[in-house]
Amino acid sequence: ATLTIMKVNSSVILLAALLYAVVARHADAVTISNPFEGKSGANLPTVLVLGGGVGGLAAAQELSERGFQVKVIEALGQLGGKARSFGATGTGTQGRADLPAEHGFRIFAGEYGSTHDIMKRIPFTKYGRKSVDDNFIEGTEALFASDKGGPTFVIPSSFPKNKEQWKNFLQYFRSISGYLSKAEAMEFVTRMIIIQTSCVDRRYAEFEKVSWWDYMHTNDFSTNYADIVKLISGNILAGKPLSPSPSP
Repeated sequence: ATLTIMKVNSSVILLAALLYAVVARHADAVTISNPFEGKSGANLPTVLVLGGGVGGLAAAQELSERGFQVKVIEALGQLGGKARSFGATGTGTQGRADLPAEHGFRIFAGEYGSTHDIMKRIPFTKYGRKSVDDNFIEGTEALFASDKGGPTFVIPSSFPKNKEQWKNFLQYFRSISGYLSKAEAMEFVTRMIIIQTSCVDRRYAEFEKVSWWDYMHTNDFSTNYADIVKLISGNILAGKPLSPSPSP
């Protein structure tokens, strides 16, 4: 199996996507058997993947492993999509290259099982590592600084499991309480404990269609409280506080 990366004009990708959308919209829903079952190598067709972002590259990897000839079409001169790194225009001085920049922070949480599974199957032999997945560095906490003169928040990445983590966990809530009233701090702690201790079934049954904003009862409290809610949903969850998501 081979994997080929091609660069094309973005209008070609848009046209292909629109064509697919039209066909999919008007096609009758039918159940078909797998026409490629039992075939391999030269007997398999070439698959065209539109877009070299994480999703497109993951699909290409899976197909290539199964013996398909795969071609990835990407409009940009760089793979990675929104997860790519790029030079921040104008930041390079005195002949130096532009400083590296990101579209946003990139976190691959433990529950991203499929992503980690694919990366574990892609070899990476530099620095004594075996796969792409070995390039991940576990993060235990995140630091956020308020742009309004509020306190600095050190936010743990998981529920505490030992004495030191409990210490950091409690310090996090102490720093929050210095920014909020007693009632707001109590509400914040209560809502966080509920979501941290809820099982997956409860999250889907009760919180699936509830926005983070509503779950935290944001409209009942001050703008400081709202700032904390926005910080969590935007900076940590990379989501919009007013939009429902699988879990608040």
